[in-house]
Amino acid sequence: MAERFEATELGGGARHRGGGGGGAPPRPPPRAEPTEQLRGELAEDDLRLLAALCEGLLRSGGVGEPVSTREVADRLGLSRKAAENRLARLRTRLSSLGVDGLQGTSLGIPEDDQPADSPASGSAANYVAHLGRLAYANGWVLDEDLRLLG
Repeated sequence: MAERFEATELGGGARHRGGGGGGAPPRPPPRAEPTEQLRGELAEDDLRLLAALCEGLLRSGGVGEPVSTREVADRLGLSRKAAENRLARLRTRLSSLGVDGLQGTSLGIPEDDQPADSPASGSAANYVAHLGRLAYANGWVLDEDLRLLG
């Protein structure tokens, strides 16, 4: 029987952006302890892909958003199509390992909660951002994985 992995959701779709309304700077989302069993299932190429997707989150302590597919492609020296394919394969792989919420057309992320410069729309843009948020929040990608980016 396949083991299911629980994914920690980031609270309420809150966006962490500076410059709004004065007050204290935005606080990064809480991080769960790394899901070591799931991390152990990820190949170095998977970790490199997640590091590129979550680089800004890792460097800022969780403030901000995962980058777009185009930015992942640029960071890794891939075509956009190659980056899309690798992200799709990782999504399928994580789903097969029991991570809920990455497959299907609706991820419960409002269309207006996507980054304004998102090149994709609908579920494609949602799943990439959602994957990045889950990877960061659940410790599937760690600061040490930034070394894989060179």
